[in-house]
Amino acid sequence: MSCADASDSCAAWASAGECSANPSFMRSSCALSCGTCCGDTIAGCSLLAEQELCVRHTQFMWKYCAGSCGRCQAAPPASEVCVDQELACASWAGRGDCGGVEDWCALSCATCEQSESVVTTADITLAAALPRPPIIYGTAWKGAHTGEAVVAAVRAGFRGIDTGGQPRHYDEAAVGEAIARLVDEGIAREDLWVQTKFTPEEWQDAATLPFEAGAAPEQQVAASVTASLRKLRMPYVDALILHSLDGREPATLLREWRALEAAHDAGHARWLGLSNIHSVATLARLHAAARIKPAVLQNAFWERSSFDADVRSWCAAQGVVYQGYRLMQAAGRLESWPGFSATAALNATSLSLWFALVGALGVLPLTGTSSHLSEAIAGVSLRVDAGTVQRLRPTEDLGGALGGGSVAEVQAHVAKLDAANRLVSALQAQVTTLQARVAELERRPKLGECNFTGTNIRKLLSAAELKAGGLVSGLKTTGYSCSEAKAAGYTPSECHIGGFSFEEGRGAGFKHNASYWDRVKSWG
Repeated sequence: MSCADASDSCAAWASAGECSANPSFMRSSCALSCGTCCGDTIAGCSLLAEQELCVRHTQFMWKYCAGSCGRCQAAPPASEVCVDQELACASWAGRGDCGGVEDWCALSCATCEQSESVVTTADITLAAALPRPPIIYGTAWKGAHTGEAVVAAVRAGFRGIDTGGQPRHYDEAAVGEAIARLVDEGIAREDLWVQTKFTPEEWQDAATLPFEAGAAPEQQVAASVTASLRKLRMPYVDALILHSLDGREPATLLREWRALEAAHDAGHARWLGLSNIHSVATLARLHAAARIKPAVLQNAFWERSSFDADVRSWCAAQGVVYQGYRLMQAAGRLESWPGFSATAALNATSLSLWFALVGALGVLPLTGTSSHLSEAIAGVSLRVDAGTVQRLRPTEDLGGALGGGSVAEVQAHVAKLDAANRLVSALQAQVTTLQARVAELERRPKLGECNFTGTNIRKLLSAAELKAGGLVSGLKTTGYSCSEAKAAGYTPSECHIGGFSFEEGRGAGFKHNASYWDRVKSWG
């Protein structure tokens, strides 16, 4: 891996403190002077990263595949923010299982070294100060009833409201009108959490686009945010969320995120978030590249995605608030789960218990079911202890959603790491083979060159390739049959081709002069 400065002035800039004052430019242009050289040091890193090993085997991957894991955009080690390096750290620490895993679980086990380093605007994490509400009311698909539904939710105790700049599903104007009505009734705007979304063009209806069709991502985001604030009747939202992202082009995704960062800088959004990303690798790459880190992630909390167990563990390690929606699909099965009868002493309905369990799992519930507002509020008000959560845990349904495991899982991770090393070795062998093949191709004569005296061209190029390359005048090769030369389109007047019998050559009409005949001596 090469490491160099792009400017002769880098050393002076670094001495003047520019590495921390202007990190984005300096880390890319003055990596040597800033001590932030970074990249992949083994072959096959990109393939390993695609298999999400960057977040499953971080010790190995961050050391050898920093570039593919997006670590090269992060702060240098001296000022690195304290993080967990394994997904189950929060769960282990919660059970007192930090013994032997402190190095891997510095954040959860509180073993981070104290540092006087200052985090610059190149690495802003906002979630730490997030004044999140205990539950959020979702306004999607309410249509003409949106306004009255918002008013009813707030009167029932909700203080979080979710909407979006996607007219096919949300009515932001009705939300804004309802909030204005509630403010008139004495509800302070500052006591409400209002979040909206930018939705890309492919998820919009052409007739109701909040921005110009085909515009650049930056223009689409700016226009959507402007329209949302106008409809909501407010100068800012508490969270601006990038919506419907799974499977999208990473470069476009990053451009849209940069536009959200600009909206935050302009004071239009206090926090930024993401939605509908169920890939830890995608989250990790965007998080590493973000100047302003996502504070929230809004995903469907359901069996189809295994209740996002890995994603939620990643969020906990990074300080990202996980908002879960589609909660009602699993709620109806709670009474059949193991341990449900043991919760009778809580004197709560099964639905309230479900919201309590969701909250105990670290999920900020988002619901739009207007018929169960009071039960939802009652549920998030319950304090469910760890033992009750374990009794309620439906193993067959949540499949590890609580994290689980113990120090013994470290050994399992080590075994997986060994498997990853074997995969790296196999990939390195494949790369070596490919490199040998490339070298062989580079040794092939370039089409258009005619002087091949003493070269066994037959092993490298076919007669058709020679002809396609215009190798006709003065061609001197051996090893081709008359039929190959003819099939390739050579004419007797174009060149002399040896290697077949005198009878073949004469029958084909190929010419040979006396000096050539003397050199070849015979065709037999």
